[in-house]
Amino acid sequence: MAIWLVDEAGESLEQRDTFGEKTPLIACGLHRAEDIGLWLIGRGARVDALNGGGATALHDATLSNALRLVEALLAAGARVDVQMAPRLPFFKVLFGAMALLRRLGVEDEKVQAFGQTRGCSPLMWCGLWGRPAVAELLLRAGARPSLRNANGETAAQIARQRGFAELAEQLEAAETSIRTAE
Repeated sequence: MAIWLVDEAGESLEQRDTFGEKTPLIACGLHRAEDIGLWLIGRGARVDALNGGGATALHDATLSNALRLVEALLAAGARVDVQMAPRLPFFKVLFGAMALLRRLGVEDEKVQAFGQTRGCSPLMWCGLWGRPAVAELLLRAGARPSLRNANGETAAQIARQRGFAELAEQLEAAETSIRTAE
């Protein structure tokens, strides 16, 4: 039914909402609407479009643990290592405030997570939200575990800080493996 409605509405696949500049594909990642996301990719939706916070559909599919959508985005050419850089003033202020509160020691989970967002790749979001299966997909697609966010943290360091010890070990092992191969 949703596919029919989108088809009938004739809206652009890149139509953006007014608040966060989400495209329909980014919204599918955020809300784990995998079937609709797969359909949008098949219709030619841009897989690397950025929302106002600088995230792509791959970031949001990681957040919602939408494995089929992550796979489809990667197969369609989504950039695996794209790092978030807020584009809208609201998000620049929000992420800056969260980073400041985090440095001041505020323990709130959302402050801790969003205080690390600037410069995060999808793999770093695996560390933020505890997504080992998505991390494995991203690593197989060539994600670089050595990348650092704006706070200088790698995905493994983020996972360890957030209490995801097994995921941190998985990411550290991947980083060691890549370093050894070089």
